[in-house]
Amino acid sequence: MDVGKSWHTAKAFQATKRGKIMLEGRNVTKGALEWCSWGAADGTDDDQPDGQIAAATVAKINELGDTPWFIGCGFMKPHDPFVAPKKYFDLYPLESLQIWRDPTDMSSARKEAVGFGDYGAAFAKFQDKEWRELFRAYCAGTSFMDVQLGQVLDTLDKTIFGKRH
Repeated sequence: MDVGKSWHTAKAFQATKRGKIMLEGRNVTKGALEWCSWGAADGTDDDQPDGQIAAATVAKINELGDTPWFIGCGFMKPHDPFVAPKKYFDLYPLESLQIWRDPTDMSSARKEAVGFGDYGAAFAKFQDKEWRELFRAYCAGTSFMDVQLGQVLDTLDKTIFGKRH
């Protein structure tokens, strides 16, 4: 049985110069936790790695057409760094977000699960503003990634699944 050629490509994507410009943002721990920062970036979706991943995946699907193929496409968002184009942050006005409050009857074991070491020390200093900012950044990253995945799924629908109807 001839399975044809196989290929393997792995590529790392990086924000463009424009995509590295933060229109808003900060480290909410004042640098205590390097990863605990957010940024509303300048530019378009394609100025961020996840936008580039979606575009490359769409291009490869279109190139391969309906021949047998496999693509593993992974997105980085909504994980840190909490950076997305500003238009996704604009979907979530800071003052509109509700902050999670631990139930008063929550067990101490659960509270301690996120309250250890450097994390616990940094998080203990958070005011409502820091929690809202991180939640906003998480929501922005989730919406950004959702749009990217939608582009890939739309392309699959048109190129592969659309031909079966």
